[in-house]
Amino acid sequence: MILTIEHQTNYQYLDRVFLEPHLLRLTPREGKNLHVYEAALEIEPKPQGIHSILEMDGTHAHLVWFNGMTKQFKIRARSEVELRPFNPFEFIIFPTTSVRLPMVYPAGWERVLTPYMQDGAPDPAIKTFAANIAEDTAQETINFLTALVKTIGDDFKYVKREHGRPHPPEQVLSEKEGSCRDFTVFAMAACRALGLATRFVSGYYFSEDDDEPSELHAWLEVYLPGAGWKGYDPAHGLACDHHYLALAASAEPDKTLPVTGTFRGFASSRMKTSLMICPS
Repeated sequence: MILTIEHQTNYQYLDRVFLEPHLLRLTPREGKNLHVYEAALEIEPKPQGIHSILEMDGTHAHLVWFNGMTKQFKIRARSEVELRPFNPFEFIIFPTTSVRLPMVYPAGWERVLTPYMQDGAPDPAIKTFAANIAEDTAQETINFLTALVKTIGDDFKYVKREHGRPHPPEQVLSEKEGSCRDFTVFAMAACRALGLATRFVSGYYFSEDDDEPSELHAWLEVYLPGAGWKGYDPAHGLACDHHYLALAASAEPDKTLPVTGTFRGFASSRMKTSLMICPS
């Protein structure tokens, strides 16, 4: 399936400002099941310079810098990609010491995976929540992950929230509601409480259902020995298949924002975004 993606982000300032360098994460991530035929950026005002970057987690980003003052900042990212359907459960965990929870990674791996692991003692309520699901799934790693995102998708209330940082995982568990990024950080905390390495992913969810729009979305990836990074979506309660197009991944959510940067000046700003994903 060939898709055309057009993602626009427009900032309007009430007075002229100077744009500091901005980092743009708007290129879909290449992979076994996704091929990028074309990826182009149109930026206004025209940047003084643009540099392509391969970030630590494999994110293809662009650093842009400017010269002069402006009252607007417009970014149009256009991509043409090929999606190849796949079975998200077509893998095995190896070595077998990692088949059951709590996760035991092969010797030496935890040092590499430290940024994606639990930092300090997990919140007791989150650990209990995760432990209960693990017990219900006989401590089997894959079954736990499937049940975890399904439980969040079924039992928690989804609330669309376009702006702001993700809510703390403790708040999400207490209120049992949130946006896709809130559910993602909560699912990450539950996984990390049982020793699983996780990272936050920002990207596009492509819907083939006319009643469900495609959208900028967030989900998590879990590192499984023998399988690598595997995606799970707590907002939809599913393992990620070819309908998920990653833009950026990181141990920290703020390192996956599509656009990051600041400006010099005393003007307030307004942001508008639009997204169109359609078969070619």
